[in-house]
Amino acid sequence: MSEFIIPSLNTQTEEHIFFPNDQFHYNLLVPVSEIQFLGDVPWHWHTEFEFGYVLEGEILYKTNRHEYILKKGDGIFINSGVPHFLHVITPYKDSKVQTQFFDSSFLVGNSDSFLDSKYVVPVIEQKQLDCIPFYYEKEEDRTTLKRIADAARMGLDKKAFYELRLRNLFADIWEIIYSQAASQTLSQTSQNALEDERIKLLLLFVQKHYAEKLTVRQISDCIPISERECYRIFQSNLGISPVEFLLSIRLKRALELLINTKKSIVEIALETGFGNSSYFGKHFKHCYHMSPGEYRRQYIL
Repeated sequence: MSEFIIPSLNTQTEEHIFFPNDQFHYNLLVPVSEIQFLGDVPWHWHTEFEFGYVLEGEILYKTNRHEYILKKGDGIFINSGVPHFLHVITPYKDSKVQTQFFDSSFLVGNSDSFLDSKYVVPVIEQKQLDCIPFYYEKEEDRTTLKRIADAARMGLDKKAFYELRLRNLFADIWEIIYSQAASQTLSQTSQNALEDERIKLLLLFVQKHYAEKLTVRQISDCIPISERECYRIFQSNLGISPVEFLLSIRLKRALELLINTKKSIVEIALETGFGNSSYFGKHFKHCYHMSPGEYRRQYIL
């Protein structure tokens, strides 16, 4: 059985995208199986830029400020440091997304270079620009979408000079991104900035400690803030409670272990913080409408 690759990040430490070449900070995530998604992709964030392109189906991309439904042929840019969530609208087997990641060094070299300070930093610092959707039905977006798709093909083929060609393609796309950032109103307040940093720290803490017996008190203490304020931040930014977020992270990890390992249901329940198989099975069935064992049998062909 080939391993499922869910669009995911390192849930053990801070969120960083893995780059196969540590001197060329670009990575392409593609479906490697008939079914790419085993469930929604929980709230997460990373410092790298992200370009998503829908190959099949309908996907809801949601940030803590906006949400967009993208269909086949549509794409999206997610800015550095922006919390986001993916909900699969169409059946999992009919839903596929191609995602490309890179950091500023991919575009402009050194992080303190003239090009970085002039063209990349202003985009990162424009906190009003959390994401940009591109729709195939819009004539003005089709050139950008074609470039995103062409870049993915180059990343797959890896022909001679593909690194330079990739960089040139994304430099062209970056003109659109930069223009959008420059056109945004600078309405970000210090309170908004504080809220953004708080939610990101809370997400990181849960992702690092999800396998432990966590309480809302422990989650709120990582900043520290009151439990009431913790609930408010999660609800106002993500639309869910801290407990619901913790559950989504545990279930996502459990899905990966069900598909990619031969560990027993009991072992998976313990490893993902559920404590016992009964509690794990209850939440799993509520979310996926089948038991963990049934899910495993369905997706292991």
